[in-house]
Amino acid sequence: MIVFIFSFLYLVTVIQANLLGNFTPEFFDINIDRNHPEKIYKAFEEFTIKYKRNYKDLAERKLRFNNFVKSFNKVDKLNSDAEKAGYDTSFGINKFSDWSSTEFSSALSHVPPPPPSVDDVPRLNITIYGKVNETRFKRKSTRYPDSFDLRDIKKNGRYIVGEVKSQGNCACCWGFAVTAVMETVNAVSTGKFTSLSDQEICDCGTEGTPGCSGGNLPMGIKYVRQYGLSSDNEYPFDENRAKKSRKCRVKSTTRIIPPEYNGGVIVIDDCYNAAEWHAGAIVGYGTTEDRRGRLHNYWIIKNSWDDDWGENGYVRIKRNVDWCAIEESPVTADMSSA
Repeated sequence: MIVFIFSFLYLVTVIQANLLGNFTPEFFDINIDRNHPEKIYKAFEEFTIKYKRNYKDLAERKLRFNNFVKSFNKVDKLNSDAEKAGYDTSFGINKFSDWSSTEFSSALSHVPPPPPSVDDVPRLNITIYGKVNETRFKRKSTRYPDSFDLRDIKKNGRYIVGEVKSQGNCACCWGFAVTAVMETVNAVSTGKFTSLSDQEICDCGTEGTPGCSGGNLPMGIKYVRQYGLSSDNEYPFDENRAKKSRKCRVKSTTRIIPPEYNGGVIVIDDCYNAAEWHAGAIVGYGTTEDRRGRLHNYWIIKNSWDDDWGENGYVRIKRNVDWCAIEESPVTADMSSA
């Protein structure tokens, strides 16, 4: 019996999107408004206080300030362009704003997604959407609601989407995305939510390469099918552990998921010709109206950069336009029981 409905699974499809685009070091100019130089210095001071930055010396502080200015100028330009275009997108300074493009690149996967196969494409037949218009959707399987958000769904009084986690300085976004999917699959299948081990997938889900160097989403799903997955408590995350290979300690942990499954919207795509990739989990979708009355369909993406990034750890990205290759290589999973 399939205990996790396929329409539901489609919404937790793992996505992989190229997020850096042409953000090379030369892309930004280190320019300070000569008429109001205090603006940028004040913003930098506020940034260092908010994110508790303690630079080792004046040389590092100057380097970080220059990186911050690049980010600050980029944010200003993005917000200006969005306002001129009438979009409701809002960009801002975040905890990565004093990083160089090289540092940020090191936190992203450099392993491109594989070409999609028939087995990777999620099945789209709808059985039920919670308790909303259940009869209508059973009778007419091609009809979708206008919006849907897994974060609103509970099973046995517990939400089925877990808290946003942080991958730290490790390019294991692919592992966090797989785990996010499996947590929700497991919660619906068993009726109990358990935070699952991102570290296990990062340590064990590659073919011998360090998981912090990036990984393959279908391989992560395949790993869980073959070996199951333990809990976060028993196999906790360490952002430095998977920077070396052969760290897998799966034999010493208890399986929560058993093997073989027994049981503001970003509109502009600027990701061309880049080699870095990032993964997240789609937990819902919807439609919003911008300042000019235009409607924009969006995906709700659960990220792995902690809850102080984006919209409490989530981001809304334009839907049905393959933004930054987000819809080219989906991966999904289901859990069945006899």
